[in-house]
Amino acid sequence: MKRLFQIIFILLFALTIHAQQKKFDPEKFRQEQEAYITKEAHLSPQEAKIFFPLFREMQQKQRPLFKQMRQYAKTMPRNDKEAEQLITKKDQLDMQMRKIQSSYHAKMCKSMSATKVYQCINAEESFKHHTMDKISLHKKKAPTENKGNCNKKK
Repeated sequence: MKRLFQIIFILLFALTIHAQQKKFDPEKFRQEQEAYITKEAHLSPQEAKIFFPLFREMQQKQRPLFKQMRQYAKTMPRNDKEAEQLITKKDQLDMQMRKIQSSYHAKMCKSMSATKVYQCINAEESFKHHTMDKISLHKKKAPTENKGNCNKKK
């Protein structure tokens, strides 16, 4: 029992330290995202001035839909009928998000080259994957960081 309390205490302490170190900073995230897209899509400063205000506006309109999607993802249906309703709601949200995206992509293409818009879209997708990989790698490393090198041959 004493050992169980020690383990719980250590886990809580580690989680507290980790939470203090890695608070999400939306402004920093936005800056990293814009820098990544700018670099990957080879945007000139003029193109960035055109693209990013529209991009941010699009994201702002999508944000409430993302929040709803997360809520639905957390919901566990109790039966098939509820599951079907959740699927329908998620599909409707997907369609709304795609409409917003399509509308903004058209606005972007009117303001700058479609090739650049396409490169920006791909860069944004790449940034999402890059970010998820970074988070995944960090989560895999975190529990073993304080244990030393366990992979050494004895």
